[in-house]
Amino acid sequence: MMNALALDNQGRLWVYALVPDAHWATADPKPTSPRFFRGQFDTIVEVLDIAGAGPPRVLARRRVDSVLGSVCGTSLAFSVVQTSAGDTRLQVLAPELNAGPGRGTGQAEGAGS
Repeated sequence: MMNALALDNQGRLWVYALVPDAHWATADPKPTSPRFFRGQFDTIVEVLDIAGAGPPRVLARRRVDSVLGSVCGTSLAFSVVQTSAGDTRLQVLAPELNAGPGRGTGQAEGAGS
C-alpha cells in the first residue's frame, strides 16, 4: 500500500510503501498504538531516478521495521514511536542515498532501524 511520495532536489522520487510486517502476529497491542503499527507493517523505501533519460530506474531499496511517511513532500521522513514509558513521539528522519563501497545499488540510509 502506497504511504507517501517525495521528490528530492536531484529529481529522485522517494517511495514509501507499507507491506505486512515480516513477523506479523495477531495478538498485538491496541490497534491505535504505535506498537500496533510497528508489529503489523514494515515500510519499503525505494529511491527512483526519474530525471534521467529513459525509463525510471530503482537506485536503492530498503525494508524498514517501522511505518514511515514523508514530511509534506520534503526529503524528511517521520515515524511515530512509543517510548518505554508509553508516551507517543514523532521521530523525524533525514534519509539519504549512500551507495557505499562495493555496492552495486544504493541503500536508503537513515530511513529507520
